[in-house]
Amino acid sequence: MDDISAGRHVCVLSDRAYTKLAVNGDPTGGSLRVGDRRFTIIGVLGVDQTGVLPISFNQDVTFPYTTYEREFARGRAILFARFLLQDPTRVEYQTFDRKSFTKAVDGIFAGITLIVALIDAVSLLVAGIGILNIMLVSVAERTREIGLRKAIGATRFQILLQFFIEALSLSAFGCVVGMLLGILIGALVNDLAIVKLSGVVAPIPWLRSILVATGFATVVTVVFGTYPAWRAATLDPIEALRYE
Repeated sequence: MDDISAGRHVCVLSDRAYTKLAVNGDPTGGSLRVGDRRFTIIGVLGVDQTGVLPISFNQDVTFPYTTYEREFARGRAILFARFLLQDPTRVEYQTFDRKSFTKAVDGIFAGITLIVALIDAVSLLVAGIGILNIMLVSVAERTREIGLRKAIGATRFQILLQFFIEALSLSAFGCVVGMLLGILIGALVNDLAIVKLSGVVAPIPWLRSILVATGFATVVTVVFGTYPAWRAATLDPIEALRYE
């Protein structure tokens, strides 16, 4: 409070500023030039990351608002300001603090996550039905081929495995294409939005994305690819050879 009342040239560094300046050891007591003015460093703020996004709400350099008003604002209107309060309960006007902002962001992203999950579920259902239809058409068009293979000694398991692998190949192709597009879009959003908003590079879960995509591709293949393969394996070879 004495620093504010006196409008002293003191400042506090954020953890990000401390890292950028590559300061060795405790910088307290040292000086920092801001513009053409020099400020004494009286402390360093810790890392403050909460919520879904790794957003840091600490500015690079913080100093008394009286000092800012005298040295930089010089009577001009201040559009935006952040304050550290000793007793927030004594503030009569409405504020929007870090906790409120984080809670709002978490709520928004929770809603987005739910919507995306529902869209993904519908997309998986449509993709599965598409694979089912493609494989059923393939079995119908290759009925004589199946009959010939059985006539020369192919077992039901071999026919089942053949068409199951074909269904798996379709799922794997769609999985790879979707995974590459998802990782590319995620990297672009990370670099162009999240990094600029928070100043922190959010790690992309490469391994988890690959495992999830592979798992869903396997489930879709098992659920929608088994019936066409079973139908091909159970065809009567004589009837299949008669098929036109």
